[in-house]
Amino acid sequence: MAVKKDRVLLYPFTGYWRDVGTLAFYFEAHQDLLNPASGLNPEAWGTQSNPEEEGLQGDRSPVIVHNNPKVNRSILSNDTIIEGR
Repeated sequence: MAVKKDRVLLYPFTGYWRDVGTLAFYFEAHQDLLNPASGLNPEAWGTQSNPEEEGLQGDRSPVIVHNNPKVNRSILSNDTIIEGR
């Protein structure tokens, strides 16, 4: 329909792409980020879990870890409290 009504352009993209339209696909994409064999490297991209806001570095609540919990294959977001597995 778009081709019939207007001008359509394309861009050949060869990088990582995944549909995250469902909770399961969203979870799988996160697992890809955590898997060293995936070739994805958030550290090299400068990914930050606590970006600057209004010029203040580290202005958001930290991650709190209690009672030696087990955390495996996870990226923890701001204001997270971990007390178990």
